[in-house]
Amino acid sequence: MHNNQSENKSLEDEVKRQREFFHTILDSLAEGVLVIDKDMKIVMANRGYLNQEHLRETDAVGRHCYEVSHGFEEPCWLAEEYQRCECPVNETFETGEPKSAVHINKDKDGNKHDVLVNSYPIKDSRGNVIQVVETVNDITEKTMADNELKRKIKELEVKIENSKEIIK
Repeated sequence: MHNNQSENKSLEDEVKRQREFFHTILDSLAEGVLVIDKDMKIVMANRGYLNQEHLRETDAVGRHCYEVSHGFEEPCWLAEEYQRCECPVNETFETGEPKSAVHINKDKDGNKHDVLVNSYPIKDSRGNVIQVVETVNDITEKTMADNELKRKIKELEVKIENSKEIIK
């Protein structure tokens, strides 16, 4: 009997070590990583996500992803103000396939930022999607640089067109 208790304690300790190791790995990533359930509630959020959104774990876990990420009371794919965007998480639940989209998220202070969202299915033994892993990367600086480049190209095109008029 004592030997079984020792074995159980040893197994429990190993499971605890593995769980801590897993969380250490996830929390070492700057990329935001979430696990979302079928009710669109956040089951787990890594440190990278919490830092991007300026949140504490208690601000995210157990709440709907659309509340936390967008400040909406309804799913983002239904929200009029979000122009019924595509939602990779919802699409992954529906199709069982990974999806990707660019979203505009709001941090807890209401500041908007562009993010690249990728979603990946977690399936049970029968192949049913039971949860979705979502990765979130802040691409605001890239978006701003792209917009600035487009603006400069447009300016150059106007200058070239004006130069052609002068030359004629």
